[in-house]
Amino acid sequence: KQIPFELLQMVVVHELAHLREKDHNKAFYQLCTFMLPDYHQLEFDMRVWLVAEAAGQSPYQ
Repeated sequence: KQIPFELLQMVVVHELAHLREKDHNKAFYQLCTFMLPDYHQLEFDMRVWLVAEAAGQSPYQ
């Protein structure tokens, strides 16, 4: 599957944040946005991507 680099970057930031914060709490998301300022938008875009892929479409083509 083809996925935009920015979405892959968001996943990496998400997983790196888990090295410091176990739970998805306020501190976790603060760390994510520290590493990637547009983290919340990219997380939303990832959800759109996954729904589109499940429906057999791609929103980024």
